[in-house]
Amino acid sequence: MFINYPNLNKLLKLRFVLFSITILFFSCNPTKHLKPDEIFLQSTVIKKDNRKIDADGLKSIIKQEPNKKILSIFRYHLGIYNIRNKKGTKQFKDVGEPPVVYDQMLTEKSVHQMHLYLNNKGYYDNIVTYTEFFNNNKVAVQYKIETGQPYLMNKIRYHINDKNVQTFVLLNHTRTLLRAGNNS
Repeated sequence: MFINYPNLNKLLKLRFVLFSITILFFSCNPTKHLKPDEIFLQSTVIKKDNRKIDADGLKSIIKQEPNKKILSIFRYHLGIYNIRNKKGTKQFKDVGEPPVVYDQMLTEKSVHQMHLYLNNKGYYDNIVTYTEFFNNNKVAVQYKIETGQPYLMNKIRYHINDKNVQTFVLLNHTRTLLRAGNNS
C-alpha cells in the first residue's frame, strides 16, 4: 500500500533540485580562468618521519595553499568565482576565490621556512625537500621532511658572578621551561 505524503514529495523535489545545482556548480573546470602558461595548484601534502613535529605548525608555514574545499571534496569558493566571473565580465571581481596559480619560488621559500622551523625545534640535521606532480595544467606539491635526531640539553648549569642575580635565578629556576633531556 502506497501512502501519499504531499510534503514528502515537495521535499524530495527540493533535494533533487539542490543536488542538481550542486553537481552543476562543482563540475566547473578549476583552470577555466588561467592563462595558457599558468599552472593550477591542486594540493599540498606534508610527509614527515617524526610524529613529534606539529603538522599544523608546518602547514601554517606553507606560503601557497590550494583553494579551500568543503567536505574535503568541493572547491565551493572557486566554483562561485568561476560562475560569477565569466570571461569578459569584471562586475563581480570580489566574489568567490580565484584559482591559485602555482609559483615555484613560493614553494622554495616554504622549504626554507620549514628548515628554520625545525632548527628552532632542535632538529639541526633536518632535510626538507619537495616534489611536484604535474597533470596537464595542474600540480600537486608534496613536501618531504626528514628531521634527523634532535639535539638535547644534557645539563643546565648556572655561572653567575653577581651574587644578587645568582640568588634570584636559583630561587626561580624551578619555574623555567628549560629541562635537561628536552630539545625545546
